[in-house]
Amino acid sequence: MQLKDSITPSVLNAAVGLLQPYAPDLSPRALVKAIKSYQENDTPATPDDAKIERPLTRKEVAELLGCTTATVNRYMNLGKLRRIKLSTTSVRIDAASVRNLLNGMNDME
Repeated sequence: MQLKDSITPSVLNAAVGLLQPYAPDLSPRALVKAIKSYQENDTPATPDDAKIERPLTRKEVAELLGCTTATVNRYMNLGKLRRIKLSTTSVRIDAASVRNLLNGMNDME
């Protein structure tokens, strides 16, 4: 994202007015400062940074967790794993929810 050298005061005031309910202490000067600091810290994302994980089958999740597919079904019903319905008979499991469950298990040990 690039910021032009000057933002008109009316645009700044309008932006601050819109954001005021969410950030009561926001001022036009603070908004410009935040935008500039965001630009300095913003690095372009490379394809390696954005890891796209495919949804997993029940069998794959069972192997990762070291449990049965019945336990995987129970975890989905309890909300511990996020179910992705492909059709009435085909289900996949969100890889992020598996990772979260594994991290939770590691924390308990």
